[in-house]
Amino acid sequence: MEINTRRFGKWFIIAVCGKFVLKNITDIRMFFESNESNLWIAVDLKKTTLLDSSALTILTNFHKRLQNKGGKLVIFEPDKYIADVFSIVGFDHLISIYYTEEEFCKFCE
Repeated sequence: MEINTRRFGKWFIIAVCGKFVLKNITDIRMFFESNESNLWIAVDLKKTTLLDSSALTILTNFHKRLQNKGGKLVIFEPDKYIADVFSIVGFDHLISIYYTEEEFCKFCE
């Protein structure tokens, strides 16, 4: 797994590349925690090839932490498999998901 970051306006974008799974969860948790001062975080899943329940847990917990501080976590560009997982478990009712980067950019305007 590789993690890349960039800024888009007030948003801090975290791109997760590769497998977002239990094996890598410590790395991503430490990364999220070290960037917790950014209240507006978007997680780019365009290059994420696999996501498991531990990833859902990390995203949910971090979403709640940001929300309690007045911030927001959103997700954009999940592939079809990951989008289906989000839909099946109801994750799309908890966290805003934008299916393209263009949708996310329009939301940011």
